[in-house]
Amino acid sequence: MTIKQCFFIIAMVCIPAMLLPAFACDLHGSGGYGFSPFGPRFSMLDRNEMDRNQHSIAKLSITHDRFLSVPNGSPSVLAFSYQIPNSFINVKLQFSSDKDIDLFKDSEVILTKSSGVYKLHFVPKETGEQHIKVHITGLSDASSVDEERQITVRSI
Repeated sequence: MTIKQCFFIIAMVCIPAMLLPAFACDLHGSGGYGFSPFGPRFSMLDRNEMDRNQHSIAKLSITHDRFLSVPNGSPSVLAFSYQIPNSFINVKLQFSSDKDIDLFKDSEVILTKSSGVYKLHFVPKETGEQHIKVHITGLSDASSVDEERQITVRSI
């Protein structure tokens, strides 16, 4: 065996061995514990552990109008759309308003469904701009929410 043949054989064995770790990194997905979500062993992962990782990413979503224009003295509605991940518990909406707005329902609501629309009924008593404040709280394994929002109501 010549030196040239020996070098060729060593090169054929060593070069793929050096490149293998670089290609192996492509098989590691985030949250996959070393397994790509497309690989055959992904289904063997601990599903509970994957659920816990998913909850840390899940966010509480509550959307509503920031500004409303409503007729003075007539009943009006402010809709709150929400989506609550399973990891959250005790999600509450607490309402307060300026003295010129009457709120019809309780000042505190506990959201029990995972998604839906909560409708806050109110009546503005004076023309002009008033405010409704909503305090949002909720607990989760990974995070908690404690947020206050203000809605401007313009009664005409």
